[in-house]
Amino acid sequence: EKEDWPDGDVIKEVLVESLGAKPKQELNNNKWVWNSIGYPQRDRTEVRACQGVFICSGCRRPCRPAVKAPSQREQLRKGCGSCGSALIVHECKDARVYMTVIPGEEGDVLRWEHRGKHAHPRPPPSGRLSHAEQAALDLQVLKNPSATAHQLRTGTLNSTPLHAISPSLVKPSAARYQIEKSRALQGIITASTSKGGFSFIDSLTDLKDKHGNPFMISATLVGEKVLMFQTPFMRDALVESINEWTSDDSHSEGRHGLVTDGNHSFFREGVLLVTCVFLTKTATWTPVLLTWIGGQNTEHHQPHFRHIFRFILEKAGKNFEKKFLANVMDFSAAQRKAHAIEYAEVIIKTMGPLFGTLDKKAQKAQREALIEEASAYLLGCDVHFRKSVVRIRDTAALIPTALIPKFTDAIAILTSMDTTELQFDAAFASLEADFPAISGWLKWWAQPWVMSMAFPAKSRVASQLRLDVPRTSNPVEHQHSLINHACGYGHDLVAGVTALLKHIEEREAQYRAIEGGVYDATGPRAPSRKKGKKSTYENDGRAPDTAERLKAAASARVPALQLMSYKWLAPNTCFLDASLEVWFRGWMLWSEFEQNHLREKLPADSFLSFLTSHYRRRAEKMLNTDSPNSKGDMAQELALGQGKAMSYVIDKWKRVLPGEYYCAVSWLHWGIKDGDPCLEAQAHFGVHHHVVRHCSKGHISFNAHPETDPMLPTPITTIELAVTSIVGELYPDDPATPAQYLTHYLPRNAGSTSLVHETCLAARCTHPECTDVAPVTGIRFSWPKMLTLNTSGAVALPDQPTLYPTRLTWPEAFSIIDPVDYQKVEYQMAGLVYFGGQHYTADVRVEGKTYHYNSIFKDRKIEYSPLQSMTKKVQQSNLKRNPAGAVYVRTSRKSTVCMNLICFFILH
Repeated sequence: EKEDWPDGDVIKEVLVESLGAKPKQELNNNKWVWNSIGYPQRDRTEVRACQGVFICSGCRRPCRPAVKAPSQREQLRKGCGSCGSALIVHECKDARVYMTVIPGEEGDVLRWEHRGKHAHPRPPPSGRLSHAEQAALDLQVLKNPSATAHQLRTGTLNSTPLHAISPSLVKPSAARYQIEKSRALQGIITASTSKGGFSFIDSLTDLKDKHGNPFMISATLVGEKVLMFQTPFMRDALVESINEWTSDDSHSEGRHGLVTDGNHSFFREGVLLVTCVFLTKTATWTPVLLTWIGGQNTEHHQPHFRHIFRFILEKAGKNFEKKFLANVMDFSAAQRKAHAIEYAEVIIKTMGPLFGTLDKKAQKAQREALIEEASAYLLGCDVHFRKSVVRIRDTAALIPTALIPKFTDAIAILTSMDTTELQFDAAFASLEADFPAISGWLKWWAQPWVMSMAFPAKSRVASQLRLDVPRTSNPVEHQHSLINHACGYGHDLVAGVTALLKHIEEREAQYRAIEGGVYDATGPRAPSRKKGKKSTYENDGRAPDTAERLKAAASARVPALQLMSYKWLAPNTCFLDASLEVWFRGWMLWSEFEQNHLREKLPADSFLSFLTSHYRRRAEKMLNTDSPNSKGDMAQELALGQGKAMSYVIDKWKRVLPGEYYCAVSWLHWGIKDGDPCLEAQAHFGVHHHVVRHCSKGHISFNAHPETDPMLPTPITTIELAVTSIVGELYPDDPATPAQYLTHYLPRNAGSTSLVHETCLAARCTHPECTDVAPVTGIRFSWPKMLTLNTSGAVALPDQPTLYPTRLTWPEAFSIIDPVDYQKVEYQMAGLVYFGGQHYTADVRVEGKTYHYNSIFKDRKIEYSPLQSMTKKVQQSNLKRNPAGAVYVRTSRKSTVCMNLICFFILH
């Protein structure tokens, strides 16, 4: 009752990461009608006002107000839905909800505060269920998987009638919708989708390995939804790793302990939590427990750690040591808390009856002490920190180029195994003083629990244990890649679990083959750091100076095969050469999984299919350093790729006659469209705008009006003078960047003639049970993997006046911030295309360095054009040229930014 109808002063504070994709909507899930009035104080606090209730002047029947004012006016115009009389508005003048995202030591906290009294009758409930109602409905659907919606509404011998759960479920269409939604989320297969009509839980229970052992070992579907999977082989692997750690002859560093992480892409709904251990016999990290969790809060993670810790305690017996519970993971607060709580519980078990003799106060103190002690057996991923450092370092607005050596020296001190706490504090203080622009970043890493996980000088983990376990969660992230590569991703529950079992059986077959002498495993590689060796410095006792090592790393030569590119051919290929090279450097920033996933989507006869095949062969030849004719092979592949691409432009698309100039960027538009690749494939290269509409019932529709909505991605994003002028006015004291430009980017309609938000019409709600008209409420931007920006204007020919010198500057990395959840879509530069003196050139990024590419310069012996190191002369030459285009590659998992019309008009 209090959750559904809060009244007076009520406060709740919840970790954002423990909520769903829409944390504010999830926390404000009650029965009153709320409408956002924005951020009136211009701070982080969003205010929502209660909309009261409408009462019929005739039959006195209550009516639930719509959320938005236009829809409310339409309700009042129509009158009572029962008798047609006028509706009387009962306003709520007092009740407000205030929602604020507050940075906390353990992650961002969403503070929800209800103030004021509701001095009006309650409105009828909406079709949306509260958390308690949803859980109750899920339970009834689970207990009665084959029951019809009517039977569930009425109630059976084994169920609670739906009207007893929520009045909104009395309506047949609403009940059917909620039941089907519940079945879909729980993976329940019914007679309408399967001949036999059976529950998904029965399917998983019947799933057995080749030895007849059940794969699912635990299932909880009420409250925190958790399904746990393990085979005898996985249990044996865990025991083997424990025994190896206790043996006297096991000295392999970084090969012990547990590594845990969540795979967010394998299942369509929920997360696959994976813990793996290292097996010396196969020289691989192997999964020992797989858990599907329906949420990401602490309670969802606890059963996973509880099972694995108790199993370790049972199998280790008298040889049990606390270090067996050591875990490496990323910096998830929910995972850390779950690990700490279950660590405490299993250590309490080792105390036997002694713990029970303590009074409640002493038990509480002991449990809290053990939860605190758990930090001594928990390490964070070193790679996650270093990637974050690179993103900060490569953002010139945060770290000036001249101060990068100072920044990297301080970071080296923070992460060194030999740094004392005093040295750490001094280095951290210098970062705070010298780089105020990153104070928020430093503050996050300064949280005590984060410091303990990330930095040896602040860690409670014993030095020997830190050597025994890996310093990164890459072993389990590699398992995610293997699982996704072998089984695919985006699975429904039953199909995904079935694929997981097959993957585990294949891993077991590998183990048995090696054990039986079928083939030899490559033994554990030597550790990357030598045990006991201490880095030495010229003046021991002072803060370490790593400038020389950084300088040596910066001067390391890139292999010549990686610096070979397309040679200019008469009468003219420069427009083609420059863009082919820049796109290739972007392609090399994709993961192998991403490359293969795209190639599977491409038509065999499309330009993209040819181009990605050429890029793959070129990348393979870059590694062929042992071949005596490696350069000749590479030159041949470059020539073949160049010739084929030119035949598309001249012969197939007829965009240009031989010898004529063409825009080095805009021709890529035709390459993306050639062969009519599917929408998903095109979306890897073009910005996709989805028009968002909300009806009065809260349903969301995307791109529901094909006549006005942009249905296809925009392959090439053109930099418009009008927008650059706006950016210049908004940021008069700063050089304009792509981040600023794209934040103010104005999406166009399907014909690219008008702005989306000015032309898109209201459309009928796409929900099958709804007939409301849904007005446009926002735009969702889907940002591509490869973002190509054209600064040459819409006209292709470079000698026309539309080729203007843009005012944008081009950083090595930038990010676009989502105004809804404040998360970032992050991009890294692949290269820039320049035009000047009737010739196209490019600057490209290779292994963190910038190289200049001019296809006219060629090697004297072999027919190819080598990339050149950046010199002052080249930099000065670039100043005389106009940037014709830029290519960036998205490095963040996040790819979408949602902007409602209020934010949109404020920004634009």
